[in-house]
Amino acid sequence: MNKVYILFLACLLISINISFSQNATFFDASTKKIIKKADRLINEPTPQYQEALALYLEAKSKNLKHATLDFRIALCYLNGTQRANAIRFLEFAYRDDQNIDPEVLMLLGIAYHLNERFEKAIDYFNQYKSGLSEEELQKKKVSRLTYNIITRERGSSLSTFRTIYNLGEIIDRRIQECENGIKLTESPQELNIRGVGNTLNSDAADFAPVINADESVMYFTSRREESTGGNKDDLDNQYYEDIYKSKRAGSRWSPPENIGKPVNSRFHESALALSADGQTMFVFKDDRDKVTDNGDIFMSSLEGEKWGDLQRMPAPVNSDYSERAVALSGDERTLFVVSDRPGGYGKDDIYITTKNSEDKWSDLVNLGSEINTKYDERGIFFHPDGTTLYFSSQGHNSMGGYDIFKVSRDSLGNWGKPENMGYPLNTPDDDIYFVLNSKGTRGYYSSAKDKGVGEKDIYVIEYEKEQPKKFVTILTGFITDQETKEPLKASIQLVDNNSHQVIGYFRSNSKTGKYLVSLPSGKNYGISVRKEGYLFHSENFDIPKATAYQEIRKDIELARLDVGSKVVLRNIFFDFDRATIRRESEPELETLLNILEDNPTMVVEISGHTDNKGNPSYNQRLSEARAQSVVNYLIEKGVDKDRLQAKGYGETRPIAKNSNEDGTDNEEGRALNRRTEFEILSK
Repeated sequence: MNKVYILFLACLLISINISFSQNATFFDASTKKIIKKADRLINEPTPQYQEALALYLEAKSKNLKHATLDFRIALCYLNGTQRANAIRFLEFAYRDDQNIDPEVLMLLGIAYHLNERFEKAIDYFNQYKSGLSEEELQKKKVSRLTYNIITRERGSSLSTFRTIYNLGEIIDRRIQECENGIKLTESPQELNIRGVGNTLNSDAADFAPVINADESVMYFTSRREESTGGNKDDLDNQYYEDIYKSKRAGSRWSPPENIGKPVNSRFHESALALSADGQTMFVFKDDRDKVTDNGDIFMSSLEGEKWGDLQRMPAPVNSDYSERAVALSGDERTLFVVSDRPGGYGKDDIYITTKNSEDKWSDLVNLGSEINTKYDERGIFFHPDGTTLYFSSQGHNSMGGYDIFKVSRDSLGNWGKPENMGYPLNTPDDDIYFVLNSKGTRGYYSSAKDKGVGEKDIYVIEYEKEQPKKFVTILTGFITDQETKEPLKASIQLVDNNSHQVIGYFRSNSKTGKYLVSLPSGKNYGISVRKEGYLFHSENFDIPKATAYQEIRKDIELARLDVGSKVVLRNIFFDFDRATIRRESEPELETLLNILEDNPTMVVEISGHTDNKGNPSYNQRLSEARAQSVVNYLIEKGVDKDRLQAKGYGETRPIAKNSNEDGTDNEEGRALNRRTEFEILSK
């Protein structure tokens, strides 16, 4: 222990002893020993408030009236997670000694604020402010034990006193938060908030939940004792953060499992975001191996049930500054990043970046002053609907600490005005790390509440009233071998048929074959499933803009590249009643061309089919003409005409019923019968 720290601690303990001796109540020897131990704990370079609190409360049980002891208990609560509990001890201390501390009125205001007694808090804030000089409103020295409470900062210091700058502005912001709280609590939201239970939550800090699009799996961050390495962080004396996994069955979550190495290590790892299919995870890692480190964003991919090595995200996502949060779009082409890099509106701002045609991330662009404030923004989540961003902010009309907000962007990419998600989801304390299921009916977030299981817990929110609809379709299922039924790891190409652009590439799980794709409403999607050695599979989903949340289960069986294997080309389109190929067919035709180029001796048949509406001979001619149009396209692209056969079958080979049993048209069946097929004749 160095001499500077010994001298510092001695000065603090002398001041504490004087403070305690000035009270009328005296302590016996055993109680003095308990208090002395607690005093040492809160005056460590990194104060150990929770351990000290337990000792102070033990001493309090023996001496019910002591202003300094009550004040110390209040300080421990205010510097911990159950801050609302401080109020009665501050009241005791102030009742018995109004000069207990120069900042006692400010602390009373904070305590009442945290307890949602906003008018009383405003009164104390104004009393405190009126007693300060103009110089103190700009710059004031306060005890190191009250500094973090007033400024909402975290960290350690060896200084007995620390200087607060712009104290008047801090007080005014607290008053504004109370006024916001008055308005928000007048119109509470109708929702139920409950802990996810002891199965997930522990007696440690559990926070930052992330879920996949079908809400079947959750990853979250925890600081429980069984963390990888089993070591504690010197900065706060808590176990290092690790990532845990839980699966959902019905309404219950399974006991969480530490996902282990190589993602978790002996330092901090925290789950930030999960792709819609649950197979890509973004992780915040405090990399202590670097000489100077603010923490960076890493990415890991799931192979079967095992997460791969962490890959540091390249610049411009990571920088020499701190990046502490990300959110990923459903198509995995857009990333939102929270960073404190220079040029922002506050300390931590939200930025956006997109992948270019070379799969590289573009330079980050600040979302602007309408979303970012001069305060901090954190805890971001981008909904699978492709339009709604959820985030936590200390600014806007927050009622205290971080409040959860939502903001939507229109089809032109313009963002609206952030909306506070209301009380009781938001409180005067920190509310952060909010995620919402795809349907928009159930959310999860982390908070420190009085009746929680641990220091921080994960809570589930369920709305009592119907919420605005989410316009998104979740397409999910399993990809297997057509013959063996074994699961396959296949690639999935998603195309916007209207813009003829590839939206993204996805994959099925290598162990289960499960895939999941998020499809925001308002587009015509083409989906192509591919695996080497297999014939590709084609699907088309035309989802009108007004289509509300739906989940479509579509299992896909891939046929091997053998003679006789065939596939329906569901994304080849023709003008009505003609054989003219429409432009949106190009991605599917290119896939077909790639197969023929990769298999230069393959001979195939392209066949056209119709439903039974109209004259059979006309349908026959139309099917032949459409098959020939596809063959002509491939010949123009360089495929030898001897490898291609065009065949029209008209209405003679239906794969679904054209009419229902009552004689009415079966539109769905007719659509399936109007098709183009590809069949391997020889290899």
